[in-house]
Amino acid sequence: MRYALAMVAALLSSAPALRADDAADARAVIDKAIKAHGLKPGDEKLAVQWKERGTVPQADKSELRVAATWTFRPPDRFRYHLVLTIDKQEHELVYVVNGEKVQTLTGANDYELEDDQKANGLAMIHREWITTLTPLAGTDFTLGTAKGKDVAGKPAVGVRVSSGKRTIATLYFDKASGLLVKREALVRELLAPPNAKEVLEEAFYSGYKEVDGRQVYTKRRWLTGGGDEYEATLSDHTFLKRVDAKLFEKPVYKP
Repeated sequence: MRYALAMVAALLSSAPALRADDAADARAVIDKAIKAHGLKPGDEKLAVQWKERGTVPQADKSELRVAATWTFRPPDRFRYHLVLTIDKQEHELVYVVNGEKVQTLTGANDYELEDDQKANGLAMIHREWITTLTPLAGTDFTLGTAKGKDVAGKPAVGVRVSSGKRTIATLYFDKASGLLVKREALVRELLAPPNAKEVLEEAFYSGYKEVDGRQVYTKRRWLTGGGDEYEATLSDHTFLKRVDAKLFEKPVYKP
């Protein structure tokens, strides 16, 4: 009995050390990634803009084409302006997150999203924020290791990023280079109906190039719920110290 109690005591006393070691291992992965991406102190205050062209495969084997401009001012200002081309018809959508407000403009119709749809939008921008890696240099998020896996045929190491008790996403980094190659998260579609089930979103990042001393990905592919959803090429990355605040105001229809 004394031996059993001693074993339990040893396990309990070692548990904090094991957790501390795990956090330290995750921190080492993130530190290597921050260095690999060429990030610098102060980058967390920079806005970034880029253009994107992508395709969404359709059930009839046609393609929905996307041309978009993204603007992101961390941590809570985001604008996504896209033009969808379906059967040679263009459809415009503007999606704006401004603090706690989430608003859309589709054609001449504008909406302020509420409830689940609003929560989905705020969760999306939170995922995009941690994917920049800049907030992970601090202590606002809890880091833990995740089981490694092969991504694009190469070994990758994983880090779980959590806030409170909820894991926001798991990030995977190429074991050799330290560059981000994948993000996994449980998500609902942005405009999903209430009580929609969560599905696994997988985002893959590749085609890195240097922009202003930083490594940025120029290819990304999203899978949601196990099916091909979106594949895109990114270009024209620009890092900005300032961005016009009007860009994140309620989008207005201009015929």
